[in-house]
Amino acid sequence: MKVKEYEYHNKIMGCDLNISIVTNTGNPQKYFELCFSELQKYESVFSRFNKKSELSLLNKEKKRKVSSLFLKVFSKAKRLFNTSKGIFNPLSQIEQFGYISDFSHKSSFQKNSKIHYDDDFSKIIVNEKNRIIQLQENQKLDFGGFLKGYCAQKISKKLDHFHGSIINIGGDIYAQGYGEDNEEFTCSIYNPLNKKDIFNIPLKNMSLSTSGTYKRHWQSDGKIVSHIIDTQKKESTQSNIISASIIGNDGSESDAWATLAIILGSEKAQEFLNKKNKKYILITKNGNIIHNLPTSL
Repeated sequence: MKVKEYEYHNKIMGCDLNISIVTNTGNPQKYFELCFSELQKYESVFSRFNKKSELSLLNKEKKRKVSSLFLKVFSKAKRLFNTSKGIFNPLSQIEQFGYISDFSHKSSFQKNSKIHYDDDFSKIIVNEKNRIIQLQENQKLDFGGFLKGYCAQKISKKLDHFHGSIINIGGDIYAQGYGEDNEEFTCSIYNPLNKKDIFNIPLKNMSLSTSGTYKRHWQSDGKIVSHIIDTQKKESTQSNIISASIIGNDGSESDAWATLAIILGSEKAQEFLNKKNKKYILITKNGNIIHNLPTSL
């Protein structure tokens, strides 16, 4: 029986969710539902918009016993923080810049007159044996900077017995196996300046994450505020990069480094990403496309 590609579309984590499964065993609807159910679990644990999520309760109570899942994701956040030397910081409080609810309500976003929070990660106390995490006053965690990439890769493992699959959570992609034509999946990068797709990037057992300032932004006090925060300056990034795409074998890293690249700007981002042996496509405000992909793409 010839393999066929089946598609599933939904919404999760405030983003479009698209899943494709390539198989010769018939419509894999139950696996689509399984993936969506798993993603809903992640959302219920880590959403900062849900007051009953583990994340929200910890941020409110400051000290709490957490689930094994929460501790695992927290440990990933800590590694990303350390690897980036603090430039990628899950303690950045985007809500103080106005991002307090689902982005569909951005008309109500209003930046605090004075940004004040504690982003010293070393102050977090963790008892791994008892799964207790203690935050300090003025500290709140937010895993939004890498969670979608993390989830895309984790969920894809539930589909690795199929001929191929690709999961796309709001631009954070993980592809495994082969497509309907027995070739690697190919993904393009959207150029927000000319509104065209560029490159055809082959992906097999790899992640592709894109972050940009051209979509999620709002006005506050007459100024444009982006959802990407310069963690060193505690202000909306003024980077010369408007879109960063990272290709790698770790979905959470690809997601986090896409954000980090925008924070750093084109020169420092290239230096960081080259040291990490990451493939990247950076689009600057003046239209330059900077990449280290093979020229044949």
